[in-house]
Amino acid sequence: MQRFTRPLHDLLTCDANEGDTRLLITDMLCEGLGYDKFRDLTTEYMVKQDFADYGVRIDKQLIAFIEVAEYRDHHNGPDAGDSDPDRDR
Repeated sequence: MQRFTRPLHDLLTCDANEGDTRLLITDMLCEGLGYDKFRDLTTEYMVKQDFADYGVRIDKQLIAFIEVAEYRDHHNGPDAGDSDPDRDR
């Protein structure tokens, strides 16, 4: 997972959007954690009348959902000190 330090930093400095973040998350799940993107992951999985960005399967059993948002640093800038992660929803 150490190899993703630089790409994470790059996402912060280039004002990445949610799609950019999802690309990196896919790489982290597949290359970093060994999931197969076609066998173990599903995207836009329906959960309670909404969609999760990822569904994760192990042995064909759905075990987790992952929701992705744009990657940004909440420690700097105008939102510094705001501890409410649902502020933008």
